[in-house]
Amino acid sequence: MSDVSEVLLWDRLNKRLTAATLYDELTLAQVAAAAASWQPLIDDRVAVLKQQSGPVKDWPQHAHWDWNRKANLVSGLLAYQLLGVECEGQMQGLMLTGTVGQCRINTQAGKPLVVVHFLTTAPWNLPSFVSQPRFGLVGKVLIAAAVQLSVGTRNRLINRVYSLYSK
Repeated sequence: MSDVSEVLLWDRLNKRLTAATLYDELTLAQVAAAAASWQPLIDDRVAVLKQQSGPVKDWPQHAHWDWNRKANLVSGLLAYQLLGVECEGQMQGLMLTGTVGQCRINTQAGKPLVVVHFLTTAPWNLPSFVSQPRFGLVGKVLIAAAVQLSVGTRNRLINRVYSLYSK
């Protein structure tokens, strides 16, 4: 079951903070819907760069990411979590995290380690894609969520394992 939290994004058009929803566990359908709404913009941007003979190094690094494939690969695995930020009925950003062991830094040794594997914002939020990006703070909200995951990972994983066996 997914937990949701209210977060704030910067509405660049109206120059104010606006309420958004942070999902800590996205469904495959939510990821598919986000990918479907983003892909035409990504494809258009890549087409323009190809037409302009823009060097590949200037292409969006995430243009080739297949979020549906990523979601399917980690679906049901306790060590991975797909998070998303939604505002105005559209997914504004996605992040894939994983718990991959324990910290080795002396002050954090033995504590669960959360790694951000992939993080992106919707193309309409990126200045490299559109002349007037829509929302800001999407990446910062997702990174803050990863920090919160790192603090609560041990208890969260224990609760998730317990819920699987208590059914």
